[in-house]
Amino acid sequence: MQAVTQDNMATDVRGLRINMEFVAYLAIFVLALVLRVAELDTVPLSAHESRQALAVWRVLNPEAPGSPITPESPLLFLLHAVTFTVLGGSEFSVRIFTALAGILLAYSPLLFRDLLGRTRTFLFCLFLAFSPVALVSSRFDSPVIWSMLCAILVLWALWRYWERQQIVYTLVAAASFAGLVLLTDPAGFVLALILIASGFVALTWGRADDPDSDPANTIRESLSGWSWQAALGAAALTVILVSTGFALYLPGLSNVSELVLIGVRGVVTLQSGATLAFPLLTTLFYEPILLVFGIATIIILLRRGTTLLDRFLIAWLVFAITASFVYRGGGADHALWLIVPLAGLVSSLAVALLAEDRHPFFDIPWWSKPIVLVAMIALLAMFTVNFQGIARNILTAQPGALDQVRVDPINAVWATISVLFIGLGFFLVSSLWGMTAALRSAGLGLLVFGLVTSLGSGWGAAVTKAESAVELWHTEATGREVFVLRDTLDELSRRETRGVPRIPLFVLAPEDGVIAWTLRDYTEIQFITDASEARTQEFALLPMLAESPALGGAYVGQDFIVSRSWNLQTLQGLDILAWWMQRRTRFPDLPSQTMVLWLRQDIYDGTPFDAAN
Repeated sequence: MQAVTQDNMATDVRGLRINMEFVAYLAIFVLALVLRVAELDTVPLSAHESRQALAVWRVLNPEAPGSPITPESPLLFLLHAVTFTVLGGSEFSVRIFTALAGILLAYSPLLFRDLLGRTRTFLFCLFLAFSPVALVSSRFDSPVIWSMLCAILVLWALWRYWERQQIVYTLVAAASFAGLVLLTDPAGFVLALILIASGFVALTWGRADDPDSDPANTIRESLSGWSWQAALGAAALTVILVSTGFALYLPGLSNVSELVLIGVRGVVTLQSGATLAFPLLTTLFYEPILLVFGIATIIILLRRGTTLLDRFLIAWLVFAITASFVYRGGGADHALWLIVPLAGLVSSLAVALLAEDRHPFFDIPWWSKPIVLVAMIALLAMFTVNFQGIARNILTAQPGALDQVRVDPINAVWATISVLFIGLGFFLVSSLWGMTAALRSAGLGLLVFGLVTSLGSGWGAAVTKAESAVELWHTEATGREVFVLRDTLDELSRRETRGVPRIPLFVLAPEDGVIAWTLRDYTEIQFITDASEARTQEFALLPMLAESPALGGAYVGQDFIVSRSWNLQTLQGLDILAWWMQRRTRFPDLPSQTMVLWLRQDIYDGTPFDAAN
C-alpha cells in the first residue's frame, strides 16, 4: 500500500513538472508573438523591403505602374504572393510570415531537447525569444530568419539520420540545405560553409581526446546508407516548387540566379550603410552581455572539457566572427550567425548558474540566490540610470571640445556608489556563503539584467525608433511621413475620382523604392526621369530642390521626408557612450530623401482635373 502511494505521488509530481514546463513555453510563445506582431504595420517598409514587396505586387497586378523586378529571395517571393492574395498588399502582409518564423526560430531548440536536456533547451529558447537581433530581423522581413531556420533543420535532420539511418531525414536535410543555399538569403551559402567547417572542426577536435578516431572515417560511416539520388531529387524538387510557386509562375526560376548573383557580389561589396564586420559590430552594440557570457562559457568549457555539441557551437561562433570580416555583404540581420551559437553556449552556463549552491562546511539558505539576484539587478539599474545621465552630458559638448564635458556630480557619485556596492556586496556574499555562490548569483543577476535591457533596445530599433537613422540597425531609415503622403493622395483621390486611385501622378523617384511601394495602388502613375516632364500637369511628386521647379504655372506644394540617413564616422571619442546608451549623438541624422507633392492651383482650388484641361 505504501509503495502504491509513493508511485502515485511520483506520477503527480512528474505530471506537475510537465504542466509547469508547458506553461513556461506557453509564456515564451505569448511573449514572442506580442513582440513580433504588435504594431507590425505602424512602421513603414525599408527600401530593401519595398523592393522585394514590389517584385511580387507587379506580378500579381500587371496594371501596376513600374518595371518588373527580380527578387533576391524566392521563398519570400512565394510567401508574399500568398499573403498579398489573401490579405492584400500592406506592411502587415509583407512582414507577417517572417514575424511568425521568428517565433519558430525561438522554439527551434526544442528539436534538440533530447541532446540539450530539459533546462538548457528552455533557456536556449528564452535567449532567442529575448534576442533583439532576432526580434528586429523578424519584424523587418529579413530572409536571414528563414536561412537560419533551414540551417537548424539541416542540423536536426543530420543528427537524426546519424542516430536512426532513415531516408526521411535524408530528404529533410537535402531539402533544407537547398533552401539555405538557393531559396532564402543571398548569403545563405556563407552560413552553409560555416556549418560544414564547424562540423569538421568539432569532429577533428575530438580526435585529440581519442587518438584512434578518424573524422573522415566517422563521416564515411555515418553516411554509408545515405541515398545521394534521393537527396539530389529532394533538393531539386524543393528549388523548383518554391521558386516557381508550385509551377504557377515558371519565370520564378530566374529568382534563384538573382539570389546567387547577389550572394557572390557580397564577397567584395558592402551593403548600403554597413561597415566591415558589420554582423560582429551589431552583436557588440545590441547584445554585449550575451557576447561576454559566451566568451566566459568558452573559457570554462575549455578548462573543464567539452562535448561534441560544445565543440560544434564554439567552432560555429569562431567561423561566424571570421565570416563577418571576410564576407563584406553581411548586414545587421546576419548577426544571427553569431547569436544562435552564443545563445546555445550561454544556455550551458546559465544551467550552472541556476544550480543549487553548496558549501563544504555549512548549508546555504535557499533564499540567498534570489536576494542577491534582486540586489544585483537593482544596483545595475541604479548604475545604468546615472551613467545615462553622464552620457547626456556628452551631448551638450561642442564639436572638438569633448575634454570640456561637464559631468553632473550627482550622476557621477551615484554611479560610483553603485559600483562600490556591487563590489562590497560580492565580497560580503562570498565571505558568508562562498565564492561559488557569489559568482553564480552575481552572474545570474547580470545575465537577467542584460536580457531585459537588450530586449528594450530591440523594441526601440524595431518600433519606437524605427525612423531614426542613428540606430545602428538602419543608418538609412524610412520616415513615417510616407504614411502621411499616402493619406494625402487618398484624400485627393476621394475628392477627384470618388475614391478610385486613378489620379494622373508624375513621379520622379526610383521605380523600386519606398515611394513606388507607397503609390502601389495608383495605376495612372508615370515615372519620369526629369522634372520638366511634369510641366503643366495636374499632380507631380518631385524631389525637394533648392529652388522650386519650373512647372509652367501656379502650383501648391507640400513636402514629405521619405528617409533619413546618418554616418557612423561622425562619432568622435566619447560620443560612442551617448550613442550606445541613448541612441543620440551631437551630429543627428538628416533627411536623405524629401519629396514634394505639387498640385496645380486650379486643382487645389477645387476644379476637377478632367475639367481643367
